[in-house]
Amino acid sequence: MLSYLSPTDFGGTGFFPFGLDVVLVAAFSIGIYYFAMSVRLTPEEVRSHVADAREEAEEEEDITL
Repeated sequence: MLSYLSPTDFGGTGFFPFGLDVVLVAAFSIGIYYFAMSVRLTPEEVRSHVADAREEAEEEEDITL
């Protein structure tokens, strides 16, 4: 959406001038970063998921042998 509304020099519609589109992309990126940080897994959850995946892989390996 931001690319589509960017200046015509870059293939957009020209709705946003060059300086404003850079600021909007930066603000959007920061917003996405903070959202991602708010919904991330805790280190304990990551360890648990990795351990579960490791157990499943070992079970599948035992079945195929």
